[in-house]
Amino acid sequence: MPSKPLKPCRKTGCRNLTSGAYCPLHSGRRQKDYDKRKRDANGKRFYNSAAWAACRETAMMRDGYVCRVCFAEGRLTQATTCHHLKPLKECPDRALNLDNLVSVCETCHNKAHKKK
Repeated sequence: MPSKPLKPCRKTGCRNLTSGAYCPLHSGRRQKDYDKRKRDANGKRFYNSAAWAACRETAMMRDGYVCRVCFAEGRLTQATTCHHLKPLKECPDRALNLDNLVSVCETCHNKAHKKK
């Protein structure tokens, strides 16, 4: 019996082909490594909380799951990340404030953090 054809990775912008949902590069290993080596315990606890999940979902729905940065530049890109305008470490009191959150694609999120 022939095997199923490979399909594109679900990661936005990735052109790798895979038999699963994501290619090995985007299978979640990178996030686990980040959590293990760079994220502090308080940040990990916050991002795994039900309050953050609900707030993130509200912000993403508010923005229509569209990257606000790309949209301002005339492109329509699916948002995959909810970005804190004032970082969690600097302003923990604004962590769940919807005015401090914006929906962005991973590319724009990486650019925002690269500037720091």
